[in-house]
Amino acid sequence: MALFLQLSSAASAGDELPRPELVIPRVDRAPSLEDFLEMKPGPAVEGKLAKVDDFRQRQPTDGKPSSERTEAY
Repeated sequence: MALFLQLSSAASAGDELPRPELVIPRVDRAPSLEDFLEMKPGPAVEGKLAKVDDFRQRQPTDGKPSSERTEAY
């Protein structure tokens, strides 16, 4: 029985997708709402922030791409 459980857990561990990594850059100052008036980073912060846009949903189907486009900085 113990061998069966060990093999089952090893098989399921191999099915996991690699966890994505995000590198958050250090900035000179905190971004403000004024930096995003055009719904994208303005000139003062453009190219200095990490962009996150590959969000995954948990419901109704765990792991599927989100149904609405979402971007975060």
